Amino acid sequence: MKTPFIATLFLFIVLVSCQKKAVPVITARTVEPSAPKTEELSAPDLQTGKQIFTNRCGRCHGLPDPVQYTGKRWETIMVLMAPKAKLSKLEQVHVTAWVKENAAK
Repeated sequence: MKTPFIATLFLFIVLVSCQKKAVPVITARTVEPSAPKTEELSAPDLQTGKQIFTNRCGRCHGLPDPVQYTGKRWETIMVLMAPKAKLSKLEQVHVTAWVKENAAK
């Protein structure tokens, strides 16, 4: 008695799941202008760079002395560490300028 019921149920599930699904059709697209950027890259501020360096970089590890590396090496370090510190582009400009200003010559 259960076998015909289970077979009918299985057949019903297969038929329902195999039916063509309704897909919405996009007839027209409008492109909205992108929002203006809220932060513009400006001249680097060394004092701001020092504060960001101290607060953000010091969260995860001891702060290295900028004199430990050359300016070129600091550029490489900043490319690697800025995403980890979640620095915005503007913050990255400030910090990079500060460490390069105080880097080994």
